[in-house]
Amino acid sequence: MPPGATHAVFSMVDSNGFLITSEPMPAVTEVGHHVLDSKLVEDGFVFKPGLYALIQLGEAAKAAADDTAALSAALAAAKTAHAADGLSGDVYCDAIRDLRGAIRNQKGAPQAQHPLINRFPTDPLF
Repeated sequence: MPPGATHAVFSMVDSNGFLITSEPMPAVTEVGHHVLDSKLVEDGFVFKPGLYALIQLGEAAKAAADDTAALSAALAAAKTAHAADGLSGDVYCDAIRDLRGAIRNQKGAPQAQHPLINRFPTDPLF
């Protein structure tokens, strides 16, 4: 999972180049933004893998930067969220957003320029 990812879609192709289909994804126009989980796989849509990868990137940024007070606080909150069970999606998204922003603000760290946390040119620097 890319660092900080909250959603992912991937395609599997067999050795003959045929697409292996999975559970149909409902259109947002049909179900809105409140589809919380897969109908086939328990915890099929989860936040922890992306949060874990982002924590690893944050640790690397912390080692490479000078002023890490805000980053340390965001890392602590993210680690607490990652270790907990049964949190709402909002709590995970807040932890991901805050940690992503703290990493992006580490001017001396190469991790601040990681392409996967700077995907959207119109994103605000949270």
